[in-house]
Amino acid sequence: MKWKLFIGLILVSYYASAHQSDISTAMLIERAEGQWVFQFNTSLTALQYEVQTTYGQNSYATPEEFQQLVIEHMKANFQLVFNQDNPAVISNTYVKLGHASSVVFELEGVPAEISEVFVKSESFKDIYKNQSLFGIVRNGETSNQFILDNDNQHEARVLAQGDQFVSAIAGTDTNYQVISIGVLLLALGAALYYKFKQKRSFYPVHKAVIEASH
Repeated sequence: MKWKLFIGLILVSYYASAHQSDISTAMLIERAEGQWVFQFNTSLTALQYEVQTTYGQNSYATPEEFQQLVIEHMKANFQLVFNQDNPAVISNTYVKLGHASSVVFELEGVPAEISEVFVKSESFKDIYKNQSLFGIVRNGETSNQFILDNDNQHEARVLAQGDQFVSAIAGTDTNYQVISIGVLLLALGAALYYKFKQKRSFYPVHKAVIEASH
């Protein structure tokens, strides 16, 4: 299948899911050797709901204020630890807001050899039946995917096994409906990150604006 057709099919799925506030993805991506980012893909509706629930209905008056609260909320509800004792350091943050929105954390200090990854993301815990698909993209390949939801306190601990990562908890149940949507979102998210990064369409939080998508 040609790349453009592949991206087109993913885009259809992605934007069809953009209004599903209970589904999101969380991706750990190695964009180049030793250069890592953590990217969240979700709907604008989900971000608005969480910001208003956490900070109040009248907590922002401008797009810039809204984005500051988005970043503050995402960081406050995020943990990422490598090899049990190496917490990730967020060096920079980018956002892309629209009906389909992304938040990107640039990371520092990621170890060259990764044996274990612990992630906890409660950014959407206030949304009923929320589920987030966590995956790792390394060397252009997407690892197994793991569900973060209320049942597992929105966390996953995965172990490196060759070129893949496997859950440290045996017998973890998988929601295949979310997986089928999430796999497409993971692929699209990785593609969009590189595309927007090259075109500088991911703006630092103080410069971004909410894109009208009507």
